[in-house]
Amino acid sequence: NKLYATQPHMLQLGFLKILKGTSIAEQKAEHGYVVREEAPYEVLENQYISFSELSKLKEIEALVEYYHNSGKFKHTLEYLLKNHFSAPSAFYLHLSRCYEAQDLFDSPVGTYRLYEILFEYSENLKVDIELIRDLLKYDYYYANLKGDRELFHYEEIPGFNHKRLLLLKEDSFQQNSLGISREDAKNLLKSVTFITLKYDIIALIESGYGSIQEQLTVVMFDYRNKARTNTIKISTELFTQSV
Repeated sequence: NKLYATQPHMLQLGFLKILKGTSIAEQKAEHGYVVREEAPYEVLENQYISFSELSKLKEIEALVEYYHNSGKFKHTLEYLLKNHFSAPSAFYLHLSRCYEAQDLFDSPVGTYRLYEILFEYSENLKVDIELIRDLLKYDYYYANLKGDRELFHYEEIPGFNHKRLLLLKEDSFQQNSLGISREDAKNLLKSVTFITLKYDIIALIESGYGSIQEQLTVVMFDYRNKARTNTIKISTELFTQSV
């Protein structure tokens, strides 16, 4: 919990290995070490921590890798941890039980399936599930993942795709929102994505995940900076007004 609070980009949990011929190998009996006989000779248990406890830590390690280290669930995690759990460890322990119940640790899990699982898990929490859906949608496109997904709602704004193209053609929009001018709009669509949200997720983030406003919102994700996705909230009037 203390390490998590420092907000590192990655958290990695290492497990003790005991190599033959080392001084610690000579202390196996003293500490009750049970070691895997094949390389990498990992400790399975000792007199201080049981096999089941170490197994649970391995499950949590996998979940931290999936959800925290990947960087693909940043805002959803921050909201859940701040509003619904006393500590990060409580969240990951609780989530691990969900994975265990569905035998999800026994096979590889694809990226999009991770979003579905976190949504399904959240349905059993006392949360606004549609807000979680929007947060996951925001995170999905923030991570520069592609395509429409069944999990996410796509608000029906008549002529939405056409209007985003018209907007990108406007030199004033290019200058004010993207810091460029006279770029080809269709070419720009290769490096930006527009989505609609039921909630104002950007305002939620800016409030420190304390203020929730249900309001149709249009967000543009700008992926031109490979190190960081830039997000811009677009006035919905630009999409709802007649062309």
